[in-house]
Amino acid sequence: RALESCLICYKEQPKYAAVGRCGHMEICWMCAVRMRGLLKDFRCPVCKEELEEVTLTAGSRAGRGPAAEGLRDAKLGIVYGSPEIKTEVERLFEYTCWLHGCKSSSACFPTMGALEKHLWEDHSRKFCHTCLLGRRIFLHEQLMYCDEDLGRHKRDGDGPHVLGKALPALPAHADCEFCIKNFYSRDVLLDHMYRRHHLCTLCERAGRKGEFYRDYGYLSTHYEEMHHVCVHEDCRRGAYRLVVFPNEAELRVHEVAEHSQNDKQRGSKRQGNRA
Repeated sequence: RALESCLICYKEQPKYAAVGRCGHMEICWMCAVRMRGLLKDFRCPVCKEELEEVTLTAGSRAGRGPAAEGLRDAKLGIVYGSPEIKTEVERLFEYTCWLHGCKSSSACFPTMGALEKHLWEDHSRKFCHTCLLGRRIFLHEQLMYCDEDLGRHKRDGDGPHVLGKALPALPAHADCEFCIKNFYSRDVLLDHMYRRHHLCTLCERAGRKGEFYRDYGYLSTHYEEMHHVCVHEDCRRGAYRLVVFPNEAELRVHEVAEHSQNDKQRGSKRQGNRA
């Protein structure tokens, strides 16, 4: 039997469906390609079995024998049930203009840059590059903006007035002031901040949340200005002083525990050399 409704996007009676060795044929061909090609998710959405390959077919679960010559995509792990299905999948990844009334709608541009040049020169439209990186969707599902509206989109995001009620809202984009770079959402920005910049854990524990510093140089300066830094040579990290304490008492305990014995040993060696 043919698939009546996609389990993921709820599209009714899709042209093609995907089925793997587990036998579940519950999602449409576009959701299968999106999962495998964009999200890098190769599991069955029903039983979660990792599927090395799925077959895209217009028919029932039957007919999953060896693929005909040229109808297997090793990168996506997809076997095409017919040359027509293969052609439609390949179109999903082409650089084509889908704007209504475009004279070049049948043309496939050689690069993303060539498509963007066409969109701007012929239609005065732009992609949001942050969305191109952050939204895991096909190119023809991306939104395009006029020059004035792009700033609003980055600042405020897009709600039902732009997307309709069926699609989730797009978040306002977030900026890293250190890198002068846009990120898709605040969650993506926060992940970037933890990976590329530095957090003062003492301030964090004291309730001052999310205070990041560009690099170790700025963090070291902050430590010296706001906290109690160990200035002993053994605690230097190159040019920086990064062994720090919230109060004078804890610093003194550290100095006694970590440095007094070493200093005594060094003093004994110097006396032995003089003798």
